[in-house]
Amino acid sequence: MTIYVVGLQPEQTARIREIRSAYFDPESPPAVTLLDIERLAFPGLRVEIDIIAAQ
Repeated sequence: MTIYVVGLQPEQTARIREIRSAYFDPESPPAVTLLDIERLAFPGLRVEIDIIAAQ
């Protein structure tokens, strides 16, 4: 999982982790890369999440 956040602040990391835990098993969470970026492809977007799933 890669999470791209426009203007990421260090204090937001815990909240992002909390939200992610609501959707994934906290005992075996996916590998995550969290990136602070300047902008996304479309104006006004602040967060983009890219996930690769396997069975």
